Amino acid sequence: MSYSTQIVELAIAGNKQAFEQLLKFESEKLYKIAFLHMRNKEDALDVLQEATYKAYTSIHQLKSPAFFSTWLVKILIRTAYKELERKKKMIQLPEETILFILESNQELDPSIDLSEALAFLNVDYRNVITL
Repeated sequence: MSYSTQIVELAIAGNKQAFEQLLKFESEKLYKIAFLHMRNKEDALDVLQEATYKAYTSIHQLKSPAFFSTWLVKILIRTAYKELERKKKMIQLPEETILFILESNQELDPSIDLSEALAFLNVDYRNVITL
């Protein structure tokens, strides 16, 4: 079963129900693509949600209703790549370090100047923290 370009045209015109119909038809394929890129259910669903929002807000830019599916998949893949790139920039601390920090009951010293402490960090780490 496939959908007609008339449904896509209705969605482009702003018909929410038509857009929902299109998503229902494409949902299984989109989830599989998202999961293949993200490698876990939660991230796949997050990326799928973000891509759906992007598609909904920009469907008026779709030039050819016949290519709706391709257009939607392209949005999904770009969204997945952006999320993967964002995750690469995150610093992963070793589990032992996290446990040590959580288990230490040391009081924080309010006299430590944050800007001085940041000055000692590698530029990449400093940028991540200041963002």
